Amino acid sequence: MELPDPLYVIHTFGSFVILVIIVAKTYLSYFNKMFLYGRVKGWLGIATFLAWAFTWITAAVAYYERTLPTNPQHAPPTFLLPYELMGLMLAIPFIIGGIIGSLVVMKAKKNEEAKAAKKKKS
Repeated sequence: MELPDPLYVIHTFGSFVILVIIVAKTYLSYFNKMFLYGRVKGWLGIATFLAWAFTWITAAVAYYERTLPTNPQHAPPTFLLPYELMGLMLAIPFIIGGIIGSLVVMKAKKNEEAKAAKKKKS
């Protein structure tokens, strides 16, 4: 049974808090936009990112920990990098997210500059 495993417990019970954050963000995004943009504008996006990061890191670490040769609770992963590259495996989504986020921010800045130039002309 995996329940005595501390990494599993941290990931599983921490996920309930994550669920509350995601449900709150979803509810506010769809039904209560004034509250979202008025009071919780700054911290809810950060909380959602931290929730996702917590889930990703604890799940990956717990899974890797349970597939080590010294603790073979599961078959070795065929879809993850080898255990020696676990740090890279944990960093890949953040790297990809950073690249995509940078592209989105650059595009948004260009759009804002184009709007400002167009507004200045008229």
